[in-house]
Amino acid sequence: MAELRERSAQSMRIACIVGALSFFGMAFVDPMLVSPAAVPALVAARSAIIGILLLLLATTLVPGLAVRHARVLLTAAFLVTGGGVIAVTVLTGGAESRYHEALFLTMFGYALLPMTWQPVYAAVVYASLVVLYAGAVVAFDVAGSVGVFVTNVGLLTAAWFIGVVMYLVSLRSRYEEFSHRAELANANSRLKELDRAKNRFFANLSHELRTPLTLTLAPVESLLEDPREDLTIAQREKLLLVRRNALRLLRLVDDLLALSKAEATTLRLKVETIDLVQLGRMLIDEVSELTARKSIEVSFAVEGSVVPTRCDPDLIERVFLNLLGNAAKFTPEGGRISVVVRGLDNGIEVSVRDTGIGIPEDALVRVFDRFYQVDDGATRAVGGTGIGLALAKEIVELHGGRIEASSALGVGTTMRFWLPNELPAAAPIERRRTRKALGTERRSNETGLPEWHEALKAARAYRLHEIDLATEHRATSTRTEQARGRAANVLIVEDNPDMVQFLVALLAADFSTTTAANGREGLLTAVERLPDLIISDVMMPEMDGFELVRRLREDATTSRIPVILLTAKDTAEDRIAGRAGGADAYLAKPFSAGELLAAVDTLLRRQETVRDAARDDRDEALVFMATGVSDALEQAVGDIERDLPELVKSAPAALNTAREGLGGVRRVLEQLRAFALAGASASPTPTSVKDAVAKAVEMVSPKCAGRALDVDLRSRATVLFPAGQLELLVAELVENAVTATEPGGQVRILAWDEASDHAVISIRDEGPGVPAQHAERVFFPFYDGPHTGMGLAVARRLVEHVGGEIYLDQSEVAGATFVIRLPVAPASVAAVSQPITKRRAV
Repeated sequence: MAELRERSAQSMRIACIVGALSFFGMAFVDPMLVSPAAVPALVAARSAIIGILLLLLATTLVPGLAVRHARVLLTAAFLVTGGGVIAVTVLTGGAESRYHEALFLTMFGYALLPMTWQPVYAAVVYASLVVLYAGAVVAFDVAGSVGVFVTNVGLLTAAWFIGVVMYLVSLRSRYEEFSHRAELANANSRLKELDRAKNRFFANLSHELRTPLTLTLAPVESLLEDPREDLTIAQREKLLLVRRNALRLLRLVDDLLALSKAEATTLRLKVETIDLVQLGRMLIDEVSELTARKSIEVSFAVEGSVVPTRCDPDLIERVFLNLLGNAAKFTPEGGRISVVVRGLDNGIEVSVRDTGIGIPEDALVRVFDRFYQVDDGATRAVGGTGIGLALAKEIVELHGGRIEASSALGVGTTMRFWLPNELPAAAPIERRRTRKALGTERRSNETGLPEWHEALKAARAYRLHEIDLATEHRATSTRTEQARGRAANVLIVEDNPDMVQFLVALLAADFSTTTAANGREGLLTAVERLPDLIISDVMMPEMDGFELVRRLREDATTSRIPVILLTAKDTAEDRIAGRAGGADAYLAKPFSAGELLAAVDTLLRRQETVRDAARDDRDEALVFMATGVSDALEQAVGDIERDLPELVKSAPAALNTAREGLGGVRRVLEQLRAFALAGASASPTPTSVKDAVAKAVEMVSPKCAGRALDVDLRSRATVLFPAGQLELLVAELVENAVTATEPGGQVRILAWDEASDHAVISIRDEGPGVPAQHAERVFFPFYDGPHTGMGLAVARRLVEHVGGEIYLDQSEVAGATFVIRLPVAPASVAAVSQPITKRRAV
């Protein structure tokens, strides 16, 4: 209503001015409609009406008067205008005059003006004109004929109705417009308040995070730099990992704080007169050492006359480094970065050009927006927060400058910023005596530990951290040695080198690990190596974690490998997508080491249980088949051999060939029977591991033919094994190793005790090895590979019969290593075993 009263004052001025002008203009028409004798009366009437309207107009010049009495004054203007029309109508012929039509215009015109009249009040005021007209023409006896009078009154009544309706529609329209504007104003106010609240939140959060981050970094820096600290290599690497990521978080916090200050117009410039050329050369010298790791060439050039300029050197250095870091991030190995400082008449232009991947044209207009990233999908190749360029834009504009970008896909990108020679008068300059005082003064709007924080900000590791990250060239495809026994192989698919380093260190004590830098590389590695378990990030270059899981499940060879997804995306939709794609576990970052290890142990135990059950079912079926086939073939071969001597006399050559073939069939039958009866034909007896292996080596030594046997027998354990079978089993493995090793090579045979409960025998050759995907198949009967026949299948059944295990160790890079782990016999059983005569050392 207050706004309507304000607008009613404007309506009052419009109504009075238009009314006065209309009465003045129509005065020139009067002589054409009336006799000359009536003209003076009309002039007098029009003059009086114009005078009254001008007096009403004068009330709008009195401050607040037209606003406070808007309804009364507008009613007066309406009645004066309408009454004037009625007076002129009476003077020009009454009902026969056409001047009464001006009442229509009066009603319709006022209906369009913003007024504070209520609908009923408007209807009454409009009706008063109809009543005044009818009363005036009757009173002055100028009503004319009944038909004309009724027609005019009827038309005025219709005009009254239409005018009221028009006023109601106009009033509703204005109300809706007002409501919409009020809602928009409220929304805009709320948005501004939310923006202020967001800036306050970022600022407060940044301040609160500075203290714990500084207290994290300072002791770590002290440990790393103090020569008196006797740190192991592993401890130093862990501390470096902490420092690197704490610096990254501190830099992010400082950037957020600076950006929020810039948006809240509380960022102040600490101005000095500096030489941008000297600053640029210094930064290029520091940056070149880091970009050399990616073989990126950085050049610096000066064009024109560059004069010293007044600016904040710390903030301008940040702009330089943000642009250089952005260029280094997107420039491939062997690329170039060119920095040019150009002197202009009105300022200085700095351009940073790279030969990187470029930016799409539709994204160029948004590259300086807050938190915007050109590639923000799950498969983006380069990380980032979208703060650096936005902050650079804010800093440059605080100096009264401008910044822009141009790019061509596949060619490169150029970032340019321009600074004026002198700061604008409105620049927010911090009024301090010297910049040195800032290090010892505590700002009223900052908390934490200013001295330590300022020292950290001045450190090279902090200033160049983004470029260090963009150019780091740490290995992301590694493999660790197995820890003990048969270590499961875990494939880590992660593009962040620090996370790779952490996961490898966490798992290396109990598992062998292989790593891949992205989803596509991880898929190829999984198909090639067939790991026992896969740990994968979700957001990675080229192929994300969800797609990796889907591809693994589509391939029969990798479909049963358990997968753990690690991600910072912990929404319900992401968890559902991960599980729907086939992931076995979904851990949100940050996760605890214990949580990850528990998930790994659970999935590996489940995988081992499934694998053992499948193998037991397969072996049971094979034993049944081997027994039946061997019995049937044994009878058939026996019948043939019984009649064979009689046939030799008639066809000796052909039948000798048949006899050799039958001999081969009998050997296969013996292998089948040995497989079927392995472990069941004799009871385990106490057997010395050292003596059994030594005997096996003696058996194979004559067949070495130029291959060396490196034997190290440290085991003192006694195990339970079928009599005479352990040495035969080891002898076959050693013979296989000798066969696989070229003359001049070496076969290494080890035996040691693992803790106090297991004895381990290891036979390693220098042959071509066994493909990772065949590591399990070599123990299948009649495996079609370098280890053919039933030997390894029989060996596995024998070993597993006594509670041990035999497997192909995949942690070795070259050759093949077969490992046997056997449980040590109880002390009471081992004590009664007869010692075996000590044999010659090999």
